[in-house]
Amino acid sequence: MDVDTVLEAVKERDKWRRRLGVLENSLAELARRLSRAEGRLRRVRREIGRLQEYSDAILSARLPRADTGATNAPRNPQLPAR
Repeated sequence: MDVDTVLEAVKERDKWRRRLGVLENSLAELARRLSRAEGRLRRVRREIGRLQEYSDAILSARLPRADTGATNAPRNPQLPAR
């Protein structure tokens, strides 16, 4: 092998190493972003769960129970009981 062939091979190898380094850095950055997004998603899901519990508690206190047949209207003493 002559010197020019060796130098070309070294340049080519260095070019591919740089490209590989860039790709590895991009992959690491994407993994960090994914980790942060998953953390945010867990926090949002927990918050939605809390809000659902609060809204269920509020609604159950305000809505009449279907199994009792109760209404929010006051009893009218002039109407006969069922």
